[in-house]
Amino acid sequence: MKAVQLTALLATAAFAVSSASGQIAVTQANIAYEEDFTSFTGTGFSPTPSAGQLDSNTWRVEGASDGVGTCGGTHDSGDFDRGSSSGGVNTGGVYAFDTGGGDIALGFQPAASDFTPGALTLRLQNSTGFAVTSLEVSYTIAVYNDQGRANSFNFAHSADDVSYTNEASLDYTTPEAADNEPAWVFVQRGITLSELNIADDGFYYLQWQTDDVSGGGSRDEFGITFVSFTAIPEPSTYAALFGALALGMVMFLRRRRR
Repeated sequence: MKAVQLTALLATAAFAVSSASGQIAVTQANIAYEEDFTSFTGTGFSPTPSAGQLDSNTWRVEGASDGVGTCGGTHDSGDFDRGSSSGGVNTGGVYAFDTGGGDIALGFQPAASDFTPGALTLRLQNSTGFAVTSLEVSYTIAVYNDQGRANSFNFAHSADDVSYTNEASLDYTTPEAADNEPAWVFVQRGITLSELNIADDGFYYLQWQTDDVSGGGSRDEFGITFVSFTAIPEPSTYAALFGALALGMVMFLRRRRR
């Protein structure tokens, strides 16, 4: 299973890359990568994604009644391939939700046997050449509250894809009572995951978990967009690299003076 690669050199300038259809490569540490799903059309997941698909080496969906999503597998039919919608659907599955203004969310329509419970996982790989000790993570939850049942959409993370740590401060539950005039509503979430030890070539997993909470009947549509993460190396890396830069500058100036 391949992954999002955090391939990095130290940098301080702001820079973002977005590629919904292929494997993500972030070329610098301390630089935010943002995924806005603008190229996603809800046509499934593949290790060699066609236009409109997501890379299954990077994104994994679990909890669908049509099968278990796997990393590196091809899942492009049924629940994994519900297409695009602006909201108001009732068939369970994964959608590319057009939330207005050209913004797209990677979303779910939960059902009795779809995503209750379920999970969306983003796999990251550290290819920076040094250990990453912190991850800055932010994302936007998009909710279309048109039904009378509440569902959770909670964030967790893991170093081994087995034992996940829930971040309760980021928990979100859709309203139980449906809006009289449903429209897409956006909720911002963000956190700095610290005291990590993601070794060079190691992996880390970000996960959004779904389930029923309360109420009855059908369920709201919801999803994520503007997913952003920044890899931060261990402090000793800064000292070593900046020391090397300082030494290089001294040697350069000495040569200039000769």
